[in-house]
Amino acid sequence: MGIRHFSDIYKAPIGITLPSIIRTAEALPRFGDLDEVENLNSRVSREELEAVLKCFKKDKSTGLDGWLTEFYSSFFELIGDNLLQTIEECRRSGRMLVAFNSTFLAFIPKTDNPSSFDDYWPISLYKNIYKIISKKISLRIKPILS
Repeated sequence: MGIRHFSDIYKAPIGITLPSIIRTAEALPRFGDLDEVENLNSRVSREELEAVLKCFKKDKSTGLDGWLTEFYSSFFELIGDNLLQTIEECRRSGRMLVAFNSTFLAFIPKTDNPSSFDDYWPISLYKNIYKIISKKISLRIKPILS
């Protein structure tokens, strides 16, 4: 019942395909110049990755993998090259390992006596690698958005 309820809410519209998304995107005006586009596609540097890690709040609840984001900051000298290589591979290939993008949903009741799934807030618990990659992407896009 829960799967059906939330699948109906969050399902993609029928008929949406990658070619149709590309055609739509090509019709939109361009907001960035060539230098900004090149920056979006450039390699992730070690310094840039460290700056991303510093953006996260300290002592935040753990991710699905059980690690605080500050774990990556605290042990950056030890794991930084591997983390950078992983993130760069995702950037270069345009793909993430399925395990990085897996999410558990926790349902937080909105009321004392919930009677249907409309009475819950779905909260996603995703892995910290995914948070780091998505933060990196958002920081690169932010300067060119109005």
